[in-house]
Amino acid sequence: KNIEIFFSNELDKNLYINATKIATEFKTSKGNPKDVSEWLNSKGTKEYIAEFQKYPVTENFGNGDLVVVIQGGNPQEQGTWIHKKLIIAF
Repeated sequence: KNIEIFFSNELDKNLYINATKIATEFKTSKGNPKDVSEWLNSKGTKEYIAEFQKYPVTENFGNGDLVVVIQGGNPQEQGTWIHKKLIIAF
């Protein structure tokens, strides 16, 4: 199955992926789409993000956000976007 992946570097010149769009392609054990907010609120994800916040950032995060939520506007840009540092963990 082909999965369309949405990337953007327009948010702050760093690479982000639209986790909301990707999550619809991955099913949980119950057959439901993966829940981005559940993943973001999990203990493991919070700890992972906290590790990035402990140390000086060697690359420019622009506005400093590892997670950007866009509501309204262009439908292609809506959703929860995660920084490239979180993509593999997601």
